[in-house]
Amino acid sequence: MTADEQWLAAVETGHPTGHFGHREHLLLAWLVLEREVDVERAEDRVSHAIRAIANAHGRPQRFNRTVTDSWVRIMRHCRAHATGAGFDDAISQYPWLLDKRLLMRHYSSSRLAGVAARARWIEPDLLPIPA
Repeated sequence: MTADEQWLAAVETGHPTGHFGHREHLLLAWLVLEREVDVERAEDRVSHAIRAIANAHGRPQRFNRTVTDSWVRIMRHCRAHATGAGFDDAISQYPWLLDKRLLMRHYSSSRLAGVAARARWIEPDLLPIPA
């Protein structure tokens, strides 16, 4: 089992090794997209992992399905257009991925923070998410 596979397995149980911030959320999406061809299955898998982490830390209210699905879709777009082969290459090519406020270009605060956005995917109200 590779280091990425070990890390992914730990994350999917809700117990990542080390810090789990925005960059790690992106890495999670990247690794799951390597393994899942269907974007909806990737979104479900990433959502399950992030929900498990939020629950393990006693903060289930932090999970937002729209935020999760948006980042999976953005990572899918970047994977398709990146010239490098790996995650670090994509981050180097698209450093704006590390801006966790990027979604505010696509969603108004009220829409993204709403009950509907937390429960399921909702379309952006400002700019579409790249396909």
